[in-house]
Amino acid sequence: MRQPLFNKGISGWGQLGLLLGLLGAGMVAGSLIAAGVWALMTGQPIMQMQQDLLNPRYAGAVKLVQTISTLFVFLVPAAGYAFITYRNGWQALGFGRGWQWKLAGISLLIIAASGPLIDSLTSINKGFPLPAASRAFFDNMEKAYEDQVKVIAEVKSVQQFLLSLLLIAGLPAVFEELFFRGALQGMLQRWKGAAPVYVVLTALLLAGVYHIWFSAALNPLLFYALLVVLSGAIMASKPVMRALQLLATHPFTAIIFTSIIFSAIHGSWYGFLPRFALGMLLGGIFHVTRNLWYSILVHFVNNAAVVCYMFYLHLSGKPVAVTSEAVFPVWAGIISLTAIAVLFRWLSRSTEEDVPREIFYDPTNPFDERNTVA
Repeated sequence: MRQPLFNKGISGWGQLGLLLGLLGAGMVAGSLIAAGVWALMTGQPIMQMQQDLLNPRYAGAVKLVQTISTLFVFLVPAAGYAFITYRNGWQALGFGRGWQWKLAGISLLIIAASGPLIDSLTSINKGFPLPAASRAFFDNMEKAYEDQVKVIAEVKSVQQFLLSLLLIAGLPAVFEELFFRGALQGMLQRWKGAAPVYVVLTALLLAGVYHIWFSAALNPLLFYALLVVLSGAIMASKPVMRALQLLATHPFTAIIFTSIIFSAIHGSWYGFLPRFALGMLLGGIFHVTRNLWYSILVHFVNNAAVVCYMFYLHLSGKPVAVTSEAVFPVWAGIISLTAIAVLFRWLSRSTEEDVPREIFYDPTNPFDERNTVA
């Protein structure tokens, strides 16, 4: 049986405020430090940084700036939240269990079996009917994203290939899994029946989506007025809140919600459904195994596949593309989903059910015997 999680007395709302506050501070600190590093490495004006990020001449600086940004946006808030809230912070983030090769193998089979499903969802996502202006806007966003990834993932030599594996596959897998699965999903799953938090987080998510994708389509005053009125109406409705309360008690509600945020934060409209599905797989693996290392492994392999594909294109003398055209039909995605369900059942049967208890204690009380528990 695993050691309990020793909470230092911070409530659910306190944990949410702490995580969001650290996220905001990390974004500001990361941006400032990244801008300073960029200016030192390139000698270019910071105001011109957005355009220069797409210049292959500054590929080395872009890679370092990207690493600094992801470190401060994901790793620092997750680790800070865990160790401020819990005495055993690493265990709270999902590092309390040992490695089992069988579970690692099943996890890899899950991501391998998901290929046709991800491919089908990509086709469905791109097939959504959109106004011409919106489609042109999303096409431009997608092109800018791919151009930046090409700069970061420049793979014209073995050395560049290995560096890209680290910067695109390795570090994002660790940093993002720590934040999304270890911190956010773990917090929501331990916070049983907290329906109001989902209303608040949904409002924040919609505000973010509005600014990323739809700010030009709707007046901001009108949008925020509608958002406040709708959120207030939901909070005031007892039947709706009772239904949300029931949903909030289920662990998969946290997985679904975290996956939506995980996908939306990447800012890619055409990749929303595929990344949501990836988030569901990663969240499901973490939930079943209670070990963040398996989610990190799967995330790394998924990212590494893109880097390897780009390296293959270079070796073949073909134009480098971040994404490829969909090759699987929708019915193949259904078969893929069935295979994933079977593999998750196998993973669950191969994992010992051991959910750590959360114990609240007073760290300032020298007579609290839980302060001396190893």
